[in-house]
Amino acid sequence: MDRIESLKNPRVKAARALHSVKGRDESGMFLCEGEHMVEEAVKAAGMKSSVGTAFTLGSAFAVDTLFVDEAQQDKYRELIDEAHADNAFLVPAQVLEAISTVKSPQGILAVVRLQTPRIEKRDDLGVPGVSPAAFGIDSEDPAEATDYLFDEMVSPALTEQEPRKPVDDGEMDDDALDGDVSPSILGDRLVLMETVQDPGNVGAILRTMDAAGFDGAILSTGCADPFAPKALRATMGSIFRVPTLQVQSAAKAAKALKAEGYAVVAAALHGGDFFLREKLPEKLCLVIGNEGKGISKETLKQATHAYRLPMRGGAESLNAAAAAAIMIYELAYRG
Repeated sequence: MDRIESLKNPRVKAARALHSVKGRDESGMFLCEGEHMVEEAVKAAGMKSSVGTAFTLGSAFAVDTLFVDEAQQDKYRELIDEAHADNAFLVPAQVLEAISTVKSPQGILAVVRLQTPRIEKRDDLGVPGVSPAAFGIDSEDPAEATDYLFDEMVSPALTEQEPRKPVDDGEMDDDALDGDVSPSILGDRLVLMETVQDPGNVGAILRTMDAAGFDGAILSTGCADPFAPKALRATMGSIFRVPTLQVQSAAKAAKALKAEGYAVVAAALHGGDFFLREKLPEKLCLVIGNEGKGISKETLKQATHAYRLPMRGGAESLNAAAAAAIMIYELAYRG
């Protein structure tokens, strides 16, 4: 392994740039810190990803660069070999500390690249009720439809994870998603986060989804970046198992799912008692709103169900991630 000892080294500067949204956005990369997260990244880089039932994808992640504290090389030798990183470097402790976002790094971190997934096998578009014509494709050739769908729609949606400024949904037109791919591509059990701004909450929700077996997360404009350091730490590696899809409008995403037969379940303070609900359909999407403002009126209009968690004590509400965890597990096991 080569050695880097200067903070002015271009690779060190590039890694430090990933602390910011701009740096991650421009590079398409993010930092994984610590033994556990690097292990998860290495595991993800070697596995195919499944999105929905019709898509089998090549890995959406690759380990681009590995930085290892030179004093801990023997400890991480096996992990270094397994990583098959494009670049691997030994660095003194002070260089690793400069790259890291935590005060006491564990001696290893990785720069992980988001890469365009590859379709290896598919039978159809994989989106119920959606034909090639719905995407403006004249040809009925499945290969042409596949290429268009992934090159123009799915690939940017899966890799563009940066939060954008909230937009006013206004009155929605008949085009539910303005030509974007339907969120149903992620699977049958989904969570839609609408402007959830705390990266710790976003990460914790993704971790709960992974544990409960939910299929995918939809993040609206204004949500925290799931690849930000705090969010990544909160996922504890679940970011590599729960695919995420960025949408501009939560209301339009909810409308599209409702049109495809999903139960759109809003977590709302003025909804019915969540524990007295009737059994819900297998295909469902739980909507979690902003920490302060909750779910927007436009998105609530698209909900098929609205429920609240009863508060028997003195608290008026629960933290967004805590409320989501209760509802996700209830929905996973009792529907």
